[in-house]
Amino acid sequence: SDWTGLGSMKTRKGTYDSAIITEAKRVYSWLTVKDKYVLDVGANFGAFTRMALNGGAKEVVAYEPEAENFSFLQTNCTDERAVLVQAALISGEENKIDFYLTTSGKNPGNYSTTEFRGRDKITVPAVNFAKALEVFEPDAIKMDCEGSEYDLLLNCPLPDCVQEIALEIHLNKPEWRETLAPQLVKLFEDWETVVEPTIGEKNWHTMAGYRRKK
Repeated sequence: SDWTGLGSMKTRKGTYDSAIITEAKRVYSWLTVKDKYVLDVGANFGAFTRMALNGGAKEVVAYEPEAENFSFLQTNCTDERAVLVQAALISGEENKIDFYLTTSGKNPGNYSTTEFRGRDKITVPAVNFAKALEVFEPDAIKMDCEGSEYDLLLNCPLPDCVQEIALEIHLNKPEWRETLAPQLVKLFEDWETVVEPTIGEKNWHTMAGYRRKK
């Protein structure tokens, strides 16, 4: 797959956007996207979506709830194979949800449906994750949603169509590190581990990658 061609992406000065492009190529390039239906959960400004399109994905459905991020996602992913949705994915049935923004502006990809002290709160549209999976039937999922991975994956079993998932597991709350992260890893005990997560006291997050065994 051609994972190149991200140099022309529109990024924001004074943010981590450029570093995120570099990171996306490093951590997601193992995913099989050519001729596949790919779901991007937490698309931010579109680095992975663009990467998957360049890699020959048949279609990429990308969810990003925050307005500025979504505007950059639209600018960076104009391919007709990209279906862009301005919404957060949740396990519940609400059509709107509280969303918390970091105030420094350096990392617009760090916004979350989880409340953190000192963050600004906005309201964003929401879509039920299980229904989105049922409608789209993705082959592969990239998930980086700042703690919402627990709500989504622990409450909405992945359908058989999903063959691969790359996700960032967030550990910056004690309950996440000690209770929910081990539960999340256990969900994939029957899958092949492509990227082994590291759940320790000192890391705030860890990458994980799983592929269904043949």
